[in-house]
Amino acid sequence: MNAKFLTRLLILITLINIVFIIIEYSQLPDLVASHFSLSGEPDSFMNRDSFTVLKLFIFILIPATFLGVNYIIGKVPNNMINLPNRDYWLSDERKAETIDAIKIRLLVLAIITQLFMTFVFRKVYDFNTETGHSVEIMPIEILIIYFILIGLVIAEMLYRFRKPDTKVKP
Repeated sequence: MNAKFLTRLLILITLINIVFIIIEYSQLPDLVASHFSLSGEPDSFMNRDSFTVLKLFIFILIPATFLGVNYIIGKVPNNMINLPNRDYWLSDERKAETIDAIKIRLLVLAIITQLFMTFVFRKVYDFNTETGHSVEIMPIEILIIYFILIGLVIAEMLYRFRKPDTKVKP
């Protein structure tokens, strides 16, 4: 996968979420359960307008943050990039490829996070629009899957940027 494809996918996911936010606005009650205890009971509420603004803010902030970092990462001095074996990977002959690899991984993290937030807000919407039904808000499995995926991306990145074997083979 390349950065252009992943950027387009992230923007598509964001636009789809924005469309759903607009469509769902009128279907939400005036007072929206917005936070839930571990047992799935609502413990915090917001008015519909504030909740909608919060959702829009989150769904725009996530891609804006990751795309912003991707935009500036190639322009900052090497000493501002925290990377294992930074001097090796950001040397002149490797810097362009390294920056591209970082951008791809950041986009993957953004997509995973955006999809996770999509799921979270879908569950909140379902809870607030169901009549007389109990909706399981956050299956712990989804949270575990999210953290596993983030951990895999980080582990792959650490593996990718490990110190290369510098021994000369005969």
